[in-house]
Amino acid sequence: MAQDRFMGRLRQLVPPGLIRHLPEARRRKFFRANLDGRRFQRLPSIVGRSDPFPAGALFCGIDRLLTDGDDALVPELSILDRDQNAFEHAVFTALCRHAEGDTEGAIALLRRHGDDDRFDPFRRMCARAWALFLSLPRLCRSEASTGQGPAIVQYWDQAEPPSDVAKAIRDWRDLSPARHRLLDAASARAFLVETYGSEAARIFDLCEHPAIQSDFVRLGWLARHGGLYMDADACMARDFPTHWPHFGGKTVLWFYSHAAKGHFTNGIISAPAGSPLMLASFKEAGRRISEDPQGLVYRLGGPGMLTDMALASAERGELSDTVVMTTDHVRRHVMTQIDAAYKADDRSWHNWQRGWRKEGDA
Repeated sequence: MAQDRFMGRLRQLVPPGLIRHLPEARRRKFFRANLDGRRFQRLPSIVGRSDPFPAGALFCGIDRLLTDGDDALVPELSILDRDQNAFEHAVFTALCRHAEGDTEGAIALLRRHGDDDRFDPFRRMCARAWALFLSLPRLCRSEASTGQGPAIVQYWDQAEPPSDVAKAIRDWRDLSPARHRLLDAASARAFLVETYGSEAARIFDLCEHPAIQSDFVRLGWLARHGGLYMDADACMARDFPTHWPHFGGKTVLWFYSHAAKGHFTNGIISAPAGSPLMLASFKEAGRRISEDPQGLVYRLGGPGMLTDMALASAERGELSDTVVMTTDHVRRHVMTQIDAAYKADDRSWHNWQRGWRKEGDA
């Protein structure tokens, strides 16, 4: 049967651990895309998840193996390294060294890539972030955990979120209504004035998009109260309620591990009150917003800034309480992001910034 022959070829290309987890619909897409006999030229685009920054097959496979603790199997993905660019190949080569048991060598190699002028500043930051990821322990579902999970905080600038977002928020609130807080623009500003004074409120007023407001206030809230920040468009994973207690008493960061351009993203952050990383990040986000309110959202208070501060905090020895989650771990055990209606217009910061930059170039 043609599909059986196709799956046989596919198994030669992709390790069984990745094939096993592909949904049946995704397998059918593989089949239809390759009936013309081309050697899986569309593999990366099909494996790529629905994400603003789609990833290719190689790093989706790496993400899965790192999540399952099968780091030693990473070199089996080498056949998918054929069409990677120089940076992707450099990161994959370092991860293969880690897989072979030489984690210190892998970290040293990634740090060298972080200083390599062949790569642009963003990629150099990502190389250093991969090195930090390999040096930190991973959040483990089997580790000892007691008590409740940390209180959950979310942000939507309007008092009444749209219906699809409100439904997602309601699931988090229903876990424990007394341990859930939804901030809007008015309550967030009031919190900043009460806790940090008028200067923090002035910075908040400079934020030109709700996403920047959210990036800024989540850091201030976690620095003061601690807790678990969750993006408003997050759809709770089925087993999150049993996973929730594992976030308590530590800083938990989500590492964007399904792409070569790995970084620490801020859609989920858990931290205890007084966290040095949250305090430093809140201060740095305020500085960046004050100096350049129209800067890139990613760099002002978003993942770029958080990654910079995680790297700086590691150099100061301030990440001793920090563990990391892979993207695949997040999607399986914590949340997935809903395809909310607002993402089709300028309420999405991706669309807003693209439109703003086009207007500025005109």
